[in-house]
Amino acid sequence: MLRYAPVRFLSDNGQVFTGRLKLLSVLAGTLVLAAASPASALDPELQMTQYSHRMWQEELPQNSVLTVLQSTDGYIWFGTYEGLVRFDGIRFVVFDARSTGDLAGGTVSHLFEDSGGRLWISTDHGLTVLEDGRFRSFTEADGLPGGFVNATAEAADGSLWIATSNGLSRHRDGVITAVDLPAECAGRAVRTLTVAGDVLWLASDAGLVELSPTGARLFAADDNLPTTPPQVLLMAADGSLLVGTDNGLFRGSALGFVKINLDLGRVPHIRALFQDRDNV
Repeated sequence: MLRYAPVRFLSDNGQVFTGRLKLLSVLAGTLVLAAASPASALDPELQMTQYSHRMWQEELPQNSVLTVLQSTDGYIWFGTYEGLVRFDGIRFVVFDARSTGDLAGGTVSHLFEDSGGRLWISTDHGLTVLEDGRFRSFTEADGLPGGFVNATAEAADGSLWIATSNGLSRHRDGVITAVDLPAECAGRAVRTLTVAGDVLWLASDAGLVELSPTGARLFAADDNLPTTPPQVLLMAADGSLLVGTDNGLFRGSALGFVKINLDLGRVPHIRALFQDRDNV
């Protein structure tokens, strides 16, 4: 049975990401790092203005940061509309069409590090992996159903799920294969995805999809979800599935999905969900 877990959410007012060493945020197209102790969380009673800040714009190839990831080796990676950026705390290194031809595309929309330490880079023209300092790219010619890769996630067996602009695929041992989804999902984009054991949840333009060893199921309005497509998913620490939409936030239950009252005075457009180490 799926249960409710409190979660911090982020609507269309901006984006905030937390890293292991620092808080990262994107404010008005400017990269901001707020210094914080690696051993403790940020004090929620303090305002952002009470932390020391440093901002960068010129060091980025383009000042719209779309995704942020801190890899296990300590580097902080940023995806922008014009390439990938690596930051070591002092120096920025840019990987783009002008400096390297190794990325599949120019726009980096999502970053993911798998259990083997490989960095998967989702772009507007395919998927690139960085392993042992070398880039390798996969495109529609290699089996991707769509050129724009929206997100990736690691399966329980170590293979990689790939959400694209034209459906779902799977990477295993260097080979990409298409994955069958319900007929309503044919030719539709998969915006994002999340893994829970041997179950994969997909935010498709056709609706919310559950893919399990027994088959695929498309959830619809009969399950108390809005008719608008889901935008973001989060599998909470207690096993509950949270679904962010343009019509608010929903949680899974044994009877379907229940809308969570966020008491914001308006219907929020949910664009990101995050649960911290205190399960908040």
